[in-house]
Amino acid sequence: MELREFLEILNKYRRLLVLGTLVFGLLGFGMSLLLPEKERAVLTLYIRRSAQSPSAEFYTYDGYYSQQAAEKYTDTVVGFLESPGVLKQAAELGGLSTDQETLKRLRKSVKIEKVAPQLVEVRATRKTFGEAKKLTQALADSTKERTETLNRAGDESLALDLVNPEPIVEIKKPLIFLNTVVGVLSGFLVSVLAAMVWEYFRS
Repeated sequence: MELREFLEILNKYRRLLVLGTLVFGLLGFGMSLLLPEKERAVLTLYIRRSAQSPSAEFYTYDGYYSQQAAEKYTDTVVGFLESPGVLKQAAELGGLSTDQETLKRLRKSVKIEKVAPQLVEVRATRKTFGEAKKLTQALADSTKERTETLNRAGDESLALDLVNPEPIVEIKKPLIFLNTVVGVLSGFLVSVLAAMVWEYFRS
């Protein structure tokens, strides 16, 4: 099919294209208004390693190596936070169910991100801030407990601190503009496809 023929078909079914685009655009807009706002709790962890006391007799590099060790250990902390065992323990601490379906939903609602060499951010999105706060706090407590237990047989100077003692709330609103644009584009494409199929069977 040549471009001219394609444009002629679009012009022939322009009312269908306009109607389909408007309907899908309004559906995207309407669904965005109906979708509830979700509340997200954010907690930041600081990973540190205590350096040995400086010597008055000679210069030591322990402060430098302590920072390097803490930066490397941050990756381990991220692994802890993303592990099924820590998530299950966090669910137990938060008074949540630990069946496979619940844990799967919890995993989707949690985002773990290394935002700096020694900083890890934990985000949990739930229906209410209370649920999100409880989940992030439980994840932090579970990870802290797990690392302290393992470090007793390793490097006890490694530790986790909370940058903000209480989780910070973030309101996650539906993306009205984006959902409307997606609806408009979807409506246009579906209308074009419908016009092409209709024209094909008519011919």
